Amino acid sequence: MAIDTPYFLSSYEDYAALADAERYEVLDGELVEMSPSPTRRHQYVAQEIFSALRAYGRAHGAGEAYMAPLDVVLHAPRPATVLQPDVLFVTRPHADRLTDANVQGPPDLVVEVLSPGRARVDSIRKLALYARFGVPEVWFVPADANRVDVLTLGESGHYGAPRSYEAGGVLQSSLLPGFQVEVATLFPPA
Repeated sequence: MAIDTPYFLSSYEDYAALADAERYEVLDGELVEMSPSPTRRHQYVAQEIFSALRAYGRAHGAGEAYMAPLDVVLHAPRPATVLQPDVLFVTRPHADRLTDANVQGPPDLVVEVLSPGRARVDSIRKLALYARFGVPEVWFVPADANRVDVLTLGESGHYGAPRSYEAGGVLQSSLLPGFQVEVATLFPPA
């Protein structure tokens, strides 16, 4: 949801100067308020995916996983673009993008656990930004389904049709060789 009066920022410094910056993302310069506190299900799913990615990264020396809030600063000519995906993974070859304050450049993988009030922003506006800045893989977890949709960036600069992984299946990533997790383990018990 955008704030009542559109507010535009031209740089990360403008964003960082906000007293409550962690409550917002910046989509092509537009300050957009994040959802209220996430639901228990949202947090459960994000934590389980983070845990699986972190374990994979450590076991294979493949990279590092992080959870929101952590700013991802996507560089382009102004206006500013600052996102906070629910979970992100940066591969070892791109470790130089990790700073103490934020991620400077696109992560290799982002995960958005969709909330009903922000699903449109995450699945349309943010997906377009992820494509523009070259995020190779995006995972969407719908709010009302025990499913993970994996989108891979094609050579055309657009994401192809999602590969859907449902409870009972095993989630895999073309970006992370050998990564596997049982989908059912990512969701709270019924």
